[in-house]
Amino acid sequence: MDPMSVGSERHPQSRTCGRCGRSNPPGARFCGGCGAPLSQALACPVCGARASLEQDFCTACGSALALHAAERAARDPAVNARATGVYVFGCPRAGGDAFFNSYTPLFGDSTFRLVHGSDIVATVPPACLFRHVGRLIQCDSGRLFTSQTPMSDHDKRQTRDG
Repeated sequence: MDPMSVGSERHPQSRTCGRCGRSNPPGARFCGGCGAPLSQALACPVCGARASLEQDFCTACGSALALHAAERAARDPAVNARATGVYVFGCPRAGGDAFFNSYTPLFGDSTFRLVHGSDIVATVPPACLFRHVGRLIQCDSGRLFTSQTPMSDHDKRQTRDG
C-alpha cells in the first residue's frame, strides 16, 4: 500500500496514524490516540511531485518544502498562521523569480540559510531556474556555527549565483 494513501485495509476511508498506528475517522487531521498530525499528501509547489508533511525536501526537484509551507501558511486565511522565523540547513534554491518575489516581502529578513562549508546541497537546483531566499549564514568546513559566524546582508535583489 502507498504510505501516503489515506486509509487502511480494515477501514478503507479511515486515516491511519503513522506514529501510533491507530485508525482515525475520514477527514481527521490529528490522531485521536496520540494527537499527532495525520499525514497528508501535498504537491511540491515547484515541480508538482507528490510530497507529505513529513518531508523537508521534494524528492523530485530538491526544493525546500519548509520555505513553501511558511509562505503558504501566511497567505492562506484558512490556516491563519505566520512563522516568526524560518531556519533551513544546507538549503537548496527554493523556487524561481515568482516565488522569490512572493516570499521575500513576507520572510526575507527572518529566513536564515545555514550552510556548512561548501555543502553542495546549497548549489542546486540550477541558478538559471531557481533562487535562494533569506539570509545566508555560512561557516567554514570543520568549524561550528557560533554567534560570531558572519551573516550575509539581506539583498532585495539577490544575485542568481548566491
